[in-house]
Amino acid sequence: MPRKYAAGTWEGPPHYRWVKMYKGTRYRVTCGELKLPHAAWTKEGSYQTANAWWTKKRAELTASRLALTRCRRSALSKTG
Repeated sequence: MPRKYAAGTWEGPPHYRWVKMYKGTRYRVTCGELKLPHAAWTKEGSYQTANAWWTKKRAELTASRLALTRCRRSALSKTG
């Protein structure tokens, strides 16, 4: 079964990071930010942790986007 890289694209040396484009914004996370040991600073060694990071980050983005939408709807209903 092929691996799924939900965290985006791997950028190896010298950056050792994952890059994900989402709704026109580029998100980056390095292996250091993921607190991985230096030996795991590879695509294969970091993708599972990076996928978990992206799942959490996307949930944060979705929650803040929903809150903003609710706020705008509330403001529009008060002015109407």
